[in-house]
Amino acid sequence: MKPLVSIILVSYNTRDYTVKALKSAINSRGFKAGEIEVIMIDNNSPDDTVKFIKKNLPQVKVIANKDNRGFGGGNNQGADLAKGKYLLLLNPDAFLEPDSLRIMVGIMEKRQNVVSVGPQLHFADGSMQQSCGYLPTPFRVMAWMWWLDKIPLVKLLFATPYHVFDLDWHKKDRYPEWLMGACVLFRCDEFLSAGGFDEKIFMY
Repeated sequence: MKPLVSIILVSYNTRDYTVKALKSAINSRGFKAGEIEVIMIDNNSPDDTVKFIKKNLPQVKVIANKDNRGFGGGNNQGADLAKGKYLLLLNPDAFLEPDSLRIMVGIMEKRQNVVSVGPQLHFADGSMQQSCGYLPTPFRVMAWMWWLDKIPLVKLLFATPYHVFDLDWHKKDRYPEWLMGACVLFRCDEFLSAGGFDEKIFMY
């Protein structure tokens, strides 16, 4: 059975976080057996991540690199191996809620014009983390630096702010210009046809 979703996690020396993230992915609700494929790319971790995952999470496909290929290189490597229609890139310190993946895939299935979806991220204490935003322009940067986009009524003029920390803004689906790479779902063929990440950028 061909998987519906391939989940790629790039690890480096973060065994405990990685285990928690992988388990959150494996335990995603709303999928039949075989619909989720999990691939871990380890960037030559000096700890025992690879050994531990192979022993304790045998359903995870583990690729152990002999060098550190960085964020872009590791994710590109995983994407090349992926067999799923959709590709979820998940950081080792990002943990899925049980229904998060089902909701994201549902959006992609319904909206064929959408090629990537990101969830609302939260910090460990439950506070909101900026999950998306818009590319900087002189107008957006000026509004952000002078706090103009925080003034009641005036902020209504800024429908596409440079930084988005307003809780009310996140209550609706949005079409931002960038998504946080900690957890993002792509159509796999679109990701590959675009060439994946620029591997000259090691992290960000």
